[in-house]
Amino acid sequence: MNWRSGFLLAVCLVPLMAACSTEEDERLDDLAAARSQWIADAPAAYDFTYFRSCFCPDVFPARVYVDAGVVTLVVDLQSSDPLPADRNGDFPTVDQLFNELEELIRLEPFQLEVRYDPELGYPSYVGVDIEERVVDEEFSYTVDDLVASIQPEALR
Repeated sequence: MNWRSGFLLAVCLVPLMAACSTEEDERLDDLAAARSQWIADAPAAYDFTYFRSCFCPDVFPARVYVDAGVVTLVVDLQSSDPLPADRNGDFPTVDQLFNELEELIRLEPFQLEVRYDPELGYPSYVGVDIEERVVDEEFSYTVDDLVASIQPEALR
């Protein structure tokens, strides 16, 4: 192969290789950028409103308190009552949301909609339909009103 053939081959392959970038790659890039923003700007202690919507029991909006990467308190916003401490593990930290989202992206679901908070980078909305022909496995969650917090008196 002479240099002209090699040059033409390279000129033809570069656009084809660029076209191979998948939606999964783009989503993973967006996730990595958002995660980096979160890591750079995340408060050590924070709280947020979390609501998961799914075809499952025991779904309600909750205020989730996190300190040093651990859920320390969850308050049911419908009743204003704190949940028993053994339920804290049922609710995610932002880092756990990033991990769950990465797993979802790698599954290449039928539909996936993601929005990130423009200031801190955390996933503020995720809606997913894993399989096109499966009924009632869709779910979504929202994260709202995330603020740096001083942990409630009950935890001190």
